Amino acid sequence: MSFMTKEQILKRLQGGEMITPKYIQYLIEEHYEEANKLKAKHDYYSAKKLEIDRRMFEDSTKINNHLNNDFMGNIIDQIVGYLFGKNIMYGINQERYAETQYEQYMLALDDFIIRNNLYDLDAETGKMAAICGVAYRLCYIDKNGQERVMSVDPWEVVLLQENDETLYGLRYYKGYNEKGKETVFAEFYDEKDIYYFESNTTTTKTNFNLVSKEPHLFTGVPLIEFLNNEEKLGDFDKVKSLIDAYDRLVSDTQNELEEFRQAYMIFDGGAEITKEVILAARQSGAFSLPEGSKAYFLTKQVDVNVLEYQKKTLETNIYKFSQSVDMSDENFSGGTQSGESRKWKLIDLENKAMTKERKFTRGLHNQFKVICSSMQTKELNIEYLDIYFSFRRNLPVDYEYLAKVATELKGTVSQKTILELLPFVDDVEYEISQLEEERELMLEDSFNMMMTQETTEEDEEKQKKRADKEEK
Repeated sequence: MSFMTKEQILKRLQGGEMITPKYIQYLIEEHYEEANKLKAKHDYYSAKKLEIDRRMFEDSTKINNHLNNDFMGNIIDQIVGYLFGKNIMYGINQERYAETQYEQYMLALDDFIIRNNLYDLDAETGKMAAICGVAYRLCYIDKNGQERVMSVDPWEVVLLQENDETLYGLRYYKGYNEKGKETVFAEFYDEKDIYYFESNTTTTKTNFNLVSKEPHLFTGVPLIEFLNNEEKLGDFDKVKSLIDAYDRLVSDTQNELEEFRQAYMIFDGGAEITKEVILAARQSGAFSLPEGSKAYFLTKQVDVNVLEYQKKTLETNIYKFSQSVDMSDENFSGGTQSGESRKWKLIDLENKAMTKERKFTRGLHNQFKVICSSMQTKELNIEYLDIYFSFRRNLPVDYEYLAKVATELKGTVSQKTILELLPFVDDVEYEISQLEEERELMLEDSFNMMMTQETTEEDEEKQKKRADKEEK
């Protein structure tokens, strides 16, 4: 059988053929180049295998600094903190369910969030998508029969899709088999089952053997894709060449400084300089020169202004074209800047965040479509489209401005909508219930005060009548 592409294999599977070890081999071989690109992006973010580290000079005696300026980390960590610094708020459309049902389903959703440490997983998934352009999660059932979800490295995943719908999924990775031998494992997923394959070597270009098959207990492929954008670009892909140029510029500047850290000394006028004279000068700190002689340092003139201008240009373009913000810029971080004015300076970052939010929401919908198919077997009939996600930006807060807005919106929009605008309110439903409890306590206190006042007035009236009677 000649080599087959992913598209050809998909057509065969859709035509009723079963997945075979040869198909697994073809899928992995075709993915080899893409997997290496994804690994390289992650290595770049992790400050491994940088271009500046690979640079060599023909003259091995020449100073060759490899200075890494971590723009990659700054770009990625900034957007992850901005979009995921505050936990995504998960909820269920209350209007679709009876009150007891809603409470039961919300409890199940909360348990799922806590069990899977979902807030941390969201941030890590968002970070991986920002680095590689795409991230993946795997849904599975643990030994206690509970729904779980985990991150999977993107260079280990191949999806077979049609019209953005995942029809089959493959995950492959290196590990050790039962005999302690290192090998390559492959897990192939369709709508109902997992097919386990194993290679007899550590290379992917070998034959695989089908080891076992079992149901994964979901409806749908449990490998979930989280796109960074439609082009699957990482956040620093477009500015990688600018970052590399900045590293070279800074490294070369340091090289020049170190090459001339011990300036050459020039002696004019017939002064005879020997090693003994130099040694004596180091001990005494002075030279004895003949009349008419002079000594001075030979220094290299470096145009600092040109270097600083070029560094600033590169730095500005790196932040500009990665849609990031230079937090050290006085125009952004100045003490006179308010939280609201900073928002307008974040417009490019916000545009990038909106794209990420839409793609991440699509991934969460696909995830809960799979997860809810398992929950429904436990009579937790949650419709996955009724689960909603609220993203909140991690921004400086102008409390005075927010208080003014909240006050002005009263009577115009619901109390729930107003509370959702307040970044310090983590659980809107809980806050509403607390407000209702406080109102009930206030009403109860008012009623008790009124009853106490009436009782006091009655007692005073009785005492007055008793006093009047005694006088008579």
